[in-house]
Amino acid sequence: MKDQLATQDYIKTIAQLVIKNDVEIIKNKQIALKLGVTIAAVNDMAKKLEKDGLILIHAYKGVELTDRGEKMGLKLIRHHRLWEVFLHQTLDMPWHLIHDEAEFLEHAASNDLMNRIDTYLGYPKFDPHGNPIPSASGELIFNENEIQLTQCKVGVRYALLRFESIDSSYLDYLSQQGFAISTHIQVVEFFDFDRSVVIDIQGKHLQLSYQVAKQIFVSII
Repeated sequence: MKDQLATQDYIKTIAQLVIKNDVEIIKNKQIALKLGVTIAAVNDMAKKLEKDGLILIHAYKGVELTDRGEKMGLKLIRHHRLWEVFLHQTLDMPWHLIHDEAEFLEHAASNDLMNRIDTYLGYPKFDPHGNPIPSASGELIFNENEIQLTQCKVGVRYALLRFESIDSSYLDYLSQQGFAISTHIQVVEFFDFDRSVVIDIQGKHLQLSYQVAKQIFVSII
């Protein structure tokens, strides 16, 4: 069971990195950073995953999901995000707490149960953080109008669309500052020295680091 959970965590992580970076090959260093493990550990696991037919190892380049690995990764992402909707919408759990709970639940449910939960929830297209939920067939559709906060223009108003990979404590902080899906913001200033951004949200100014801003997606109003 422990080996199965580790396999699923690695495959979901690789799938997330593929989606986020829009590439096919993911470097072992990227996987290690996201999972908080050593590169040596990733190298060892990669050999097992290749043997299981889930990835292909490209020497000195990284790893690539096979069709089977991609299906598993998208399924786990689907399960995770549907659980987040269920926890937030049905159990009224705050959006900064649902990720960690969904991390446990995503491994425990069958496809049949998740399809029933999908039906019960009314076939949601996005999770509470605004990220798209893969369909049962593995289709993943992003909002074609979205842009990163780092790409916005000063003085223009935008609506918040989604938050990608921001940890629970920072999501809690953002929610306390008035951040929520569809909330309107305006970019006030960019700082060249650290690439941070100052925004106006509900009449108050807030400075965000580049690392946070590049994980926030918006659309022009």
